[in-house]
Amino acid sequence: MSRFLKVLVALLAIATIATPAMAELSLHGYYRLQGIANNETGSSVAFGGPASKEDSTSTMIDQRLRVKATDQLNDQVSWTWYGEVDSSFGNAGKDGGPGGDRVSVETKNAYLDVAIPNTMIKLRTGLQGIADRYDGLVIFDDWSAISATLALSDTVKLGLLYSKPEEGNTREWDDIDMYKASLDIKGGAVNLGADFMYLNINTGAAAAAGAGDSFVFNLDSAIFNTPGLGSTGDIYVAGVEADTKVGDVGIDGFFVYEGGSFDSNTTPNVSLDVSAFAASLRAKAKVGNVGLAGRLIYLSGDGDDDTDIEGFLPNFGGNFDLFGENFMIMLTDKNYNNGQGGRLAINQATNNQHGMTAVTAQASTAMGDYKGNLAVGYFMANETDTGVDDSYGTEICARVSRMIAEKVDVSLNGAYAVLGDFWKDDAGLAGDPDNIWATTLTVKVSF
Repeated sequence: MSRFLKVLVALLAIATIATPAMAELSLHGYYRLQGIANNETGSSVAFGGPASKEDSTSTMIDQRLRVKATDQLNDQVSWTWYGEVDSSFGNAGKDGGPGGDRVSVETKNAYLDVAIPNTMIKLRTGLQGIADRYDGLVIFDDWSAISATLALSDTVKLGLLYSKPEEGNTREWDDIDMYKASLDIKGGAVNLGADFMYLNINTGAAAAAGAGDSFVFNLDSAIFNTPGLGSTGDIYVAGVEADTKVGDVGIDGFFVYEGGSFDSNTTPNVSLDVSAFAASLRAKAKVGNVGLAGRLIYLSGDGDDDTDIEGFLPNFGGNFDLFGENFMIMLTDKNYNNGQGGRLAINQATNNQHGMTAVTAQASTAMGDYKGNLAVGYFMANETDTGVDDSYGTEICARVSRMIAEKVDVSLNGAYAVLGDFWKDDAGLAGDPDNIWATTLTVKVSF
């Protein structure tokens, strides 16, 4: 038995013994095994293929186990622990090498839920998932936070959240604080939602450089072209979403605006204002046994030489945006573990401030134990340097899956991206880079 399973069984046994008799302990999660082949160059988040002319095939076997344990202590109180083990065959550092038994259990969530008696208020405190309503373009990550929801009625809900994603010196005001308020109105002809987020950033150079993969590190790269610079500032995010149905056609969309300002804290100091936005509009319908959808996605880019930042900013955490579009290369691959995460177009749109316009179409169907999905999309930059073409390219992605036994789903996933001239022009290549392809054979068991 692996060390992870031994520890998990022991912890759950202790929790069960210490729990009152009326408590209800539940376990949920999944195991996923993937055989991966593509022609990427090894980046953990984005494909690096366009930077070179001849990339060789990369292959790996990857696996993930996620387990969520929830203990309902009584009608008002419960605790949840959500953990995972990510490992690649032959990777000793990820507990995938000979012998196993390495430190590899990761905690995604650990929080307490409390429903305050005789009120409509529910509280959650601890390491928890935080998601926006914009398909993760702002945030889709796990942060330590205190959140509250207030059900004003059966159709109206108010949410409040406070989080501190980064702490500096506890004796100084040099950390990051996030405040979030949300409103949802559902049940009518149109469902509406709105968010307001405020981030106060006071990390300083040492904290930003030490964080490495923090979103401030990425913001410094996108705004000042200096990762780990340690800028300070404020970010305001306000947006709305709506969905409705016109006959048999469902329509949904969102608009989100980012504002604020940054100071480089260098000599001389550079101050930049932020004014950027993103928007989406989608239509979907069912025709017989086939589901159809079409979508337009827009992220603003920064093409001016003034002191304003007009390109949509990199997400604050997660790097798991637009995964529901079912692409593997230009947008996030929803099955990303340790291998390739896609996001080729998104990285250029946000980290390099070129923006993006995307037009996507999808078709899905199910026949008995089989399911299939086909996605096609065209992606382009909204702002580029002089002499650089705006075409990111076109991707086609197909997925076919079959339940071979109860709870055991096997799928074959493949994608091919025909790269536009943006990559050749932007990298200054003499010839066209190779187009990108990716395939995965996946086995998933949910429980």
